[in-house]
Amino acid sequence: MSQSKSANTTFALDLFRHSYGAAKDKKVQISPFSIRRALSMTALGARGSTLQSFRDAFALDSSVDIAGVHAANKDTADYLLCAESKGKSPTEISIANALWLRKDDGKGYIFVPEFIAQNRSWYDAVVRDNLPMDASTLAEINAWCDKSTKGKITKILDQMPDDPQAFLTDALYMKTPANKRFYKRNDTKGKFKLADGSEKDVTFMTNPAGKFRYFEGDGVEVLQFPFGERGVFNAYIVLPSQTSSLDAAVKSLTAENWLGWKGSLEMAEGQLRLAPNEQEHGGEMKAALVKMGLGLAFSDAADFQAMCSGGIKIGCVKHKTYTKFMRKGFEGAAVTLVGMTRTTSVRPRLTKNFDLLVNRPYAWFVEGGDE
Repeated sequence: MSQSKSANTTFALDLFRHSYGAAKDKKVQISPFSIRRALSMTALGARGSTLQSFRDAFALDSSVDIAGVHAANKDTADYLLCAESKGKSPTEISIANALWLRKDDGKGYIFVPEFIAQNRSWYDAVVRDNLPMDASTLAEINAWCDKSTKGKITKILDQMPDDPQAFLTDALYMKTPANKRFYKRNDTKGKFKLADGSEKDVTFMTNPAGKFRYFEGDGVEVLQFPFGERGVFNAYIVLPSQTSSLDAAVKSLTAENWLGWKGSLEMAEGQLRLAPNEQEHGGEMKAALVKMGLGLAFSDAADFQAMCSGGIKIGCVKHKTYTKFMRKGFEGAAVTLVGMTRTTSVRPRLTKNFDLLVNRPYAWFVEGGDE
């Protein structure tokens, strides 16, 4: 695995762990792919120590040129857009990006042409400039989110933040068929144990006899559930053992452990029982990103002079996701918005058998490509 892909894995798992740790209800649903792309767009405007804080958050070592991150982002997006686009049951996927820039108010806040050009080049970003940053701009941004996610995420902002200077947005939509679909005739009834110890009645989609790549050990069971026809997209279900907990499983989700679990997956025969689910989730990502080393970019000491001639910093990172795991496959969408605001001071083989009953809190991930 290349350093870039390893860094992507570390970024994703760090973001998930920190987000889970900060969530009072222990419900987290994020798209590290979307968040990383939106932050990469933002990093094009950072300099000096602020740029280094992006490197830290992205888990890049000193040997990696951050310019290569943008090339890798573009290559990955291009690959995912076409990897499963053909066949009897193609995957539908779209990626969109945009810059929303405030009009010049005569106070020296001019956006750097090279920053805009690079976002167009690397991220095919649509550029909307000279915006009043009022209710009309708010409506336009939310309409873009709605269109870019096929109506799954209708808005990313409820109201305009204080003193916004720019927004950078990334949107992702995906609909992919299950390689091993479930059939309603195989549904079974059962109980799902909630985090607080209570139970609720659910219907489990059931694959009564199937072959999957599977691992059991380290207090977890891991199963790879394939989407599409070519194995590009997969879901990974991480179910804590009966004597463990989701908290313990999340704490152990380091890049090293994750790659070890995936490397230990072996073909096994058994049944998978999983309740169909449809979820929406949204929130502010600042707390998790600060813990990952990006604090400077949110402070008045931030240097985004490669983005704007005036002093600006990250004011917010809003993120929303939608997922639907159904008998026929998976549908998901994500939007990430980075909001820039002014600083107060200007500074520049079958070997196993299993019966996986997913009837308690668990984690799951969707990956595309060899990341």
